[in-house]
Amino acid sequence: MRIDPNRPVSETSATGLHNVSGESAGKIPNDDFFSAVTKGSNEEVAGMFARGRVDLAAINDAHGQTPLHMAIAMGHNEIAKTILAHCGDNPQVLDAPDRQGYTPLMRAAALKNVDLMQALVKAGASQPNSQKVKDNLSSTEKQAIKMSAVLIEAKGDLNAALEIAVKEGMNGIAELFADNGADPASLLQRVAEQASTGDKHDRVLASRTTNAVLLLRNILRQDKFSSEGAFEAVLDNLVRSGDVRALSTVLMENDDATSLFKHYAQSNELKEATSLFKAGAIADDALWDLAEDATLTASEKKMSLGVLITAEKNVKAEADGAGHVTPSHSAARIAGLADTAMERAVSEMYEQGKQDEAKLLVKAGAPAVALLMHLCQKGDMRAAKSLINLGADFITTMNLLMEQRRQSDADVLAVALSAARDEKIAARN
Repeated sequence: MRIDPNRPVSETSATGLHNVSGESAGKIPNDDFFSAVTKGSNEEVAGMFARGRVDLAAINDAHGQTPLHMAIAMGHNEIAKTILAHCGDNPQVLDAPDRQGYTPLMRAAALKNVDLMQALVKAGASQPNSQKVKDNLSSTEKQAIKMSAVLIEAKGDLNAALEIAVKEGMNGIAELFADNGADPASLLQRVAEQASTGDKHDRVLASRTTNAVLLLRNILRQDKFSSEGAFEAVLDNLVRSGDVRALSTVLMENDDATSLFKHYAQSNELKEATSLFKAGAIADDALWDLAEDATLTASEKKMSLGVLITAEKNVKAEADGAGHVTPSHSAARIAGLADTAMERAVSEMYEQGKQDEAKLLVKAGAPAVALLMHLCQKGDMRAAKSLINLGADFITTMNLLMEQRRQSDADVLAVALSAARDEKIAARN
């Protein structure tokens, strides 16, 4: 039902009179009720409903507002809810326009008062009619009408409203619903899981999913959610579900998964660390942190680093296809990135004077081909020998040096290898 904005506003509608104490009660003067609403005394307002009949469709002369309009405009949420509790589904109260053409729902939406918007929708408020507001709507008014429409479609449910807003690309509205109690983390996980079961060649689905993921990620990066670790919780749930495709949908290039990698490493969760690698996450920062963590014992460091290095090797082996399966371009690229990140961590530690940490990584199985080639180029046979003793891959290093026709560097490596073998023979004797 629509209200005629041109109806006489000074007339009192019989259907606008409400009380809880029976028809014998007298009518509360409109000015008294407006005064109580203005003062913000919910106790006084509730008392008036108990004592007599209140004309909730009455209009004040200043702004053409009903008591409900006034309570909303002044931010008196409890009074607005008390009025809603007594007005039933009366459209002369719920949908009455003020002199600007704002219905109570539109006024609450313009003020971004989601709590009252929900209460109004659940009470039966209708979608504002933009044609009855004015011809040229401001951006705030357009936003308010859109927000009202979304919440009505969602029947007042904030999570459903968030999903509609995300689907329609209404960024500001989605953020507002999330800030007021909707759960963007659960929606992000659901979007990723749905995308993982869809046709990966469906461009429309891919585009819609990407836009939704970007919006929800941005919301979860805000202080309110980041302090709670909401985004990391989504990643952890997807990791533990084993749905690598869904996890890849949520992860973006250069995402910091350090805290998760460290957690899985220290908890000896190899399967989970492997899934995170498969989705494209990089662990070089986690390697640094674990290698430098003074609170960990030597055995704890060895175990933690070993988990990450073994996980990376598992991904690489799967991408290589064990010699008989051609890996996908995506899998090969991810394996290459993970391998490069570990190589980089080892080399950077060594070059920054953290030789002990670098050696700890190599001993745990991290690739050190780049560092070994660098040491051979410098002619540092002693350091090269030390890396070989720790398990550095001298065969791959030698092959690369020969392919690149770096004979002098290969000679240094050969000398270092010979010295390492001599030391092992001497130690056995």
